[in-house]
Amino acid sequence: MGRLAASTTRGVYDRVVAKPKKPTRAMLAAIGRVAAESAVVENDLRELFCYLIDSSYGRVITAGEDISNLTKMCLRVAKYNPRLTDRHIEQLIAITKNVEALRPYRNFLVHARWEKWPEAGQHFGTRSSRVSTSMQSGGIYDELIWTPADADMVADKFVELARYIEAFMDRTFNAPRHAHLYERHVLKKFDEMFGDIFANAPWARANEAQPAPGNVPDAELPEA
Repeated sequence: MGRLAASTTRGVYDRVVAKPKKPTRAMLAAIGRVAAESAVVENDLRELFCYLIDSSYGRVITAGEDISNLTKMCLRVAKYNPRLTDRHIEQLIAITKNVEALRPYRNFLVHARWEKWPEAGQHFGTRSSRVSTSMQSGGIYDELIWTPADADMVADKFVELARYIEAFMDRTFNAPRHAHLYERHVLKKFDEMFGDIFANAPWARANEAQPAPGNVPDAELPEA
């Protein structure tokens, strides 16, 4: 993925002497995708924590925690869930390892200062002081060259991880998702305001006359 800058002298010249060029839209879009897909994983981990303690208040307990702490919290409470087998714990450990492997890349991409590099598609990233990464952390250096394709690869890994976590929850717990407390409040207000309108709508009455749908085949899920 990211590559170490070829020349420190050249890097200094490009940043100080030459006028920095803004990153391309493609690069910004790829970085945004990394942020969005990692947020999906983070939300899935909060949902997983709710399943592990069997309470929607898991979202309250995990509020404000970053993605690394979320995996640790899930592992911590998993040992108190009687329905989990040793195989389930192994899968949770695998999820934690994948999160920790991707987190330094996500942090670097999202928090770095980016400039367009002279070579086509390449961008020069300078590590933000906010990012707790080092040369020993996932191979992330202070200055790296990335392309949109590199960033998209990280986003794809988060997509794959989210699918794995969701499959794990569906197969392990076989229960309805824990609605976010805010979502439940909004849905209740929505029903109070528009419930009667929708109940008497022509399409609602038409649907009532239709036969009940048959069994929907299961979607293909990654092996969990």
